[in-house]
Amino acid sequence: MAVCSPPERAMGVQIPLSPYMRISTETESLMSLKEKGLWFVLLGVLVLIIGLATIIYPNFSAEKIPLWMSLIFIAIGILAILAAETVLITFDKSAGKMLMQSSSLLKGKRSREIEFDSIKEIVLEKGMSVETGKTNVKTNTYNLILLLKDGEGIFISKSSSSNNFKVPKERGMGQRISLFLKIPFSERGASSLSDMFRNLKESIEKQSF
Repeated sequence: MAVCSPPERAMGVQIPLSPYMRISTETESLMSLKEKGLWFVLLGVLVLIIGLATIIYPNFSAEKIPLWMSLIFIAIGILAILAAETVLITFDKSAGKMLMQSSSLLKGKRSREIEFDSIKEIVLEKGMSVETGKTNVKTNTYNLILLLKDGEGIFISKSSSSNNFKVPKERGMGQRISLFLKIPFSERGASSLSDMFRNLKESIEKQSF
């Protein structure tokens, strides 16, 4: 999770924007979002094992891998494990606050509290990028941002997909946070084909009443 002000300009990363953030707990008075960073640990362990294996068993591949390359694998594996971060966001109605907590072996523990009164709305920011080549690949990106009344934006989650018909998890997450906090939820940016069909369906349903 990162912080920016306004959403279009990142002022400096505090907590990594997590593509694996999920709502882990939801009651009448409490909602928690969590990302354990387990995939980063698994990746680090895998790279570390590969690096150690090339040193312990130098003939395990057809071509002998240089020692310096093995050391690079080991360093990357250790760094990935140290950088793996657990992120927890808690919305507590009884305290009237949002608590952001982050911990990792590399950066230690960090936390921040935000009063509910300072939260303005939650926004799903959509973008689109095109990779040119033999085949043009369009990728839709989705950033879920909590906007504060002072203009600061707190990034909650992100994802990307080349499937125009896939509904991003950030939309459902944003709608649930909106209902829980009783704040507006809006979508901004480029529209995918799924958005166009959804808007067309909504307009037809409205006309039928």
